[in-house]
Amino acid sequence: MSMMKRTLTAAVGIPVVCALLALGGPRLFLAFIVVVVAVALREFLNMSLPAVAPAGRWLVTVLGCLQPVAVYVDTLVFPGSQASFIAAGWLALSVVLVFCYYLMSPTPMAHALRHIAVSILGIVYVALLFSYTILLRAQPEGIRLIFLLLLVTWAGDSGAYVVGSWQGRHPLCPAISPNKTIEGAVGGACAGVLMAALCSLLLCRDIGLGHGLALGIGINVMNQIGDLSESLMKRACEVKDSGSLLPGHGGMLDRVDSLLFAAPFFFFYSTFVLRSL
Repeated sequence: MSMMKRTLTAAVGIPVVCALLALGGPRLFLAFIVVVVAVALREFLNMSLPAVAPAGRWLVTVLGCLQPVAVYVDTLVFPGSQASFIAAGWLALSVVLVFCYYLMSPTPMAHALRHIAVSILGIVYVALLFSYTILLRAQPEGIRLIFLLLLVTWAGDSGAYVVGSWQGRHPLCPAISPNKTIEGAVGGACAGVLMAALCSLLLCRDIGLGHGLALGIGINVMNQIGDLSESLMKRACEVKDSGSLLPGHGGMLDRVDSLLFAAPFFFFYSTFVLRSL
């Protein structure tokens, strides 16, 4: 039943995301990213700070949603000007505002530091890292690069799930995620690298097969680190899934956790390696 739910969710969700990327412009992409950040950040806060007052969670959610907006303004509204400091400035202001909230809230001193630290972590981990998709989308071949990132990630996730369910015997990190296996990780890496190679030959021919393979390896390493990192947080919070929004997949954060580390890696690789060719 779980496999059927997972497949049906993917069958509906993947075409919708692909159509949005292919047919929508930068503003629609920004709106999509803001929605994803809002849902994923709320899940993160509900999971890690369930006792925080609703006002505190709403403040962090709004601050996080405005982070990709600041990145968009930096990149597409005022490119190359002094306004390039908007995203960094908004992040700094978010930290200040979180502290201001807890200075005025009745939160017990014994819990205040943890609440502040987790709130700032949520903004950085979910909002800032996912904002790198906007930077990637803003590049000359941004749409194709986003497709490459998503296809490699989806292929890796599917390969890990299928091979792990079929041949998984040896736990990868039993203390963090007992269901993940070494066989699944290898299967996911092979599927992701194969997809990256195909994308470099068919979708992004200017990248070349060598860089396609390098990107496949790098994206898959970041994907698996991102997946395990979210599993670590869920284990610490004693929850199985971040939410139940996506049947068979869990919550939004469960679906995008791999991209949170892979998107910055891909952006820096495309900026400092591919552009230097």
